[in-house]
Amino acid sequence: MLYDVFISHASEDKDAFVRPLAGRLREAHIEVRSDEFSLNVGEGLRRSIDRGLAQAGFGSGVSSPHFFAKQWSQWELDGLVARQNGAERDLILPVWHNVSRREVLAYSPPLADKVATLSSEGLDAVVGKLTRVIRPQGSSLIEAREYLIEEGWTNPPVISDDWWLDMAALSS
Repeated sequence: MLYDVFISHASEDKDAFVRPLAGRLREAHIEVRSDEFSLNVGEGLRRSIDRGLAQAGFGSGVSSPHFFAKQWSQWELDGLVARQNGAERDLILPVWHNVSRREVLAYSPPLADKVATLSSEGLDAVVGKLTRVIRPQGSSLIEAREYLIEEGWTNPPVISDDWWLDMAALSS
């Protein structure tokens, strides 16, 4: 499965911010890779994270004091940076949660250089800013997915160039 966005976060931030953020993004028909939505019983955590990092169109790190202290979030951020270094477009979408630019700069100067959205601006603002990057207006792929949703598909696939190639291969 291809995800629109992988949300990297510390578990301490889940209840107050990450869960509502992921829920709102899903309401906007954005396919979110988050542990609550993507893990199945018996599945290995590291392999699931690796798949999510590899298969997401974007990665959003919810930077917070808890995020900076965790090994898992550092592992995930390392994976996003590795993908970013080989990408032709920006794929890291930083969200700063209860941290200042100075704190982000002390943790990772390159991360502090990226324009971030701030949780202090409110959930609507964060969702709006992420959605504008993840789902830019006018994309034919996005319009096709929205059409499937309007036609009653309850769980339409994330439509990407790969999805269209798979469909073409199946029809030939």
